Amino acid sequence: MNQPETPARRDAHEGCCPPEVATRRVRLTQLRDGQTGKVLTSQLDPQDAQVLSAMGLRADAEVRLCRTGQPCIVAVVGVHGLCCRIGLAGSLAERVVVGVND
Repeated sequence: MNQPETPARRDAHEGCCPPEVATRRVRLTQLRDGQTGKVLTSQLDPQDAQVLSAMGLRADAEVRLCRTGQPCIVAVVGVHGLCCRIGLAGSLAERVVVGVND
């Protein structure tokens, strides 16, 4: 049986679920220097995807754009906040899609 929502019931549910944050999807090359995002997907061939994954650039990886251009320099944040910087050809960076929170 459904009970009507009362202020007390509404308050009991607050804080149980994190608030929705709007995530904008952009190509890695569209980030500004210093901007961070989370890798969502890529349109890479399997061999390129495997190599980048081995360097930490995989789905759900947190990244920070260090420098645009050729090569595109990206810091990949790993376990315990450690990070490594990798250089990507622009053609590869263009095919990596990240989510950014505005």
